[in-house]
Amino acid sequence: MSKERGKATLGDVKGAELLRALAANTAKRAPPAPKSPPEAKPTPSSEDDRWLQTFESRLQPQPPSFDRISNRPQRKAEPPKRNPTYKAESASDRYDPRTAPQRKRVPPKKQQRSAKAAEKNSLGQKIVRVPASVVRDVKAQSSLSPKEKTGGAMSPQPYDFGRAAFDKIRAMRERLETFSASHGAPVTVSNETRAQIDDRIARGAAQALRIIDRDDGFFFGNDFGTSTTKAVLRHPHMPTAPAFAAPVPLEFASRGQAHLWPTAIWYHKSTGRFSPYPQEGWVCLQGFKSALVENQNHRICCGSGLTMLQASAAFLALHIAYVLGAALERVPALRLAGINFAVPVAALKNSSTAETFEKLIAKAVSLVPEAANLTVDQLQTPSASRDEAIPVYLCTELSAAIAGYCSAPRYYQGGHMIIDCGSATLDMASFYLGEERWPIEIHGASVERLGADACVVYEHNGATGEECVKAAQFQEHTVWKRAAQGGNGGFVLGRDGKYPYQIILIGGGLHGAIHEQMIGTMEPAFRYPFHRPQLSSDLEFDSSVGAGRLVLADGLARDPIDLREVIMPDDRGSPSPNRGGGLPYGPGFVSKDDV
Repeated sequence: MSKERGKATLGDVKGAELLRALAANTAKRAPPAPKSPPEAKPTPSSEDDRWLQTFESRLQPQPPSFDRISNRPQRKAEPPKRNPTYKAESASDRYDPRTAPQRKRVPPKKQQRSAKAAEKNSLGQKIVRVPASVVRDVKAQSSLSPKEKTGGAMSPQPYDFGRAAFDKIRAMRERLETFSASHGAPVTVSNETRAQIDDRIARGAAQALRIIDRDDGFFFGNDFGTSTTKAVLRHPHMPTAPAFAAPVPLEFASRGQAHLWPTAIWYHKSTGRFSPYPQEGWVCLQGFKSALVENQNHRICCGSGLTMLQASAAFLALHIAYVLGAALERVPALRLAGINFAVPVAALKNSSTAETFEKLIAKAVSLVPEAANLTVDQLQTPSASRDEAIPVYLCTELSAAIAGYCSAPRYYQGGHMIIDCGSATLDMASFYLGEERWPIEIHGASVERLGADACVVYEHNGATGEECVKAAQFQEHTVWKRAAQGGNGGFVLGRDGKYPYQIILIGGGLHGAIHEQMIGTMEPAFRYPFHRPQLSSDLEFDSSVGAGRLVLADGLARDPIDLREVIMPDDRGSPSPNRGGGLPYGPGFVSKDDV
């Protein structure tokens, strides 16, 4: 042992280890000694002996402590290793949470917004924060009503596809509550025109049930529109028989255009009678077709006390009787196989709307024999049975348009979208057209009050023409989006940077300034020129009226077998074609046994 206090040489350490090893070896050979009570350790007498005892106790292994829960040895945690370059901090440098400034934790989204704001500032853009009081004053002075302010109008974005304009127009829909499509009927008509209309209605009402021939007769296509109603008659199995559009006296026709019957009826409250033309003291009932499409058939029509459904039934009864009388005047030996009516494609989404149209048509055809003296009391009587009434067939407007489109020598097979613009509504539907006889599956359909006359009302209430154009374009975008998301390749943007699906344009409202601008903006982005269907070459009509106004009526005047069934995508599963003959069997398939 070195005589220097507090120090041990390498030899002392090795000697102590040698003594312990020798003692351990001797203990293994000798028998275990009986346990005796531990002797009290003598108190070190000197400083050297105290230091040696402390040194030897450090070399002996310490017994582990036990965990009370698991009853397992628990080793003591090793002290953390310090960096050799660690320098002790003074008391003033240490962190004290009581005196340190508290930092406010910023959420990640706010950090992102703060970063964006900082980036804008770095680019030299000025950020102006408007006081809340100023914002309230601006909102109070706005021309929009409080309900319109909460209508969900979004601020315009660089690529919103017209969403902001569409939301703004939709918020103004309440201002169309009293709006009805302009039927274009004159205020008065001459006695000669009245006599001609009355004579044709009386003839058609008297002969309606006598000329029915379901197997060999003309089909009457009735295009029940929001502003005007058109009719075309055609014999599908007799090419030599004339196909013609029902004539309308020019004095009474909508805006003096041939074949356009105004969608309006006049009602006398005291007598309860209906008239097909205006008379002094009679109330004009209009706008009922738009109410039916929006499933508002129980609303009161023009303050008359009659519902929209009742006014529609009276109008159709008079119009059907007039068309049959005019047809008998032209073809005295005419036989009627049935009447084809059309409903908007979007009505298929709402089963109640489709049922309303079915009830309406059944009631209207039952009133045709009484059309010469039609009163409100006859609207309350139950409808006649189908066996005693005129045969009627209900289909979609899209089926009629496709029938006329496919009758052309050539037509494109693939993705299609039809745009039908009327006076009050703008109808759009996307579909895929091929050789299959399966029902045509609609990928997307939409009906909005963005027709020609409706847009004029929006402009009078604060909207601009550009906003109306963008709103119509956004409607087309939503219909296309549903078709593209359905996985149909016919609607995906092509490699040439143009859309490959075919646009079909029908309706008289497309000639307005707003919709012409919409079409002119869209057409350059498509691969194929927009198709405007032409009427059949064998159809007799007045060339002064636009061909697009009679397309639906011409398509409806066909055998119902030629009108393809139209269903929504959720209404059927995937078709399974016949593997043997290669022909698809579906709801429209007719076998030889059925024939």
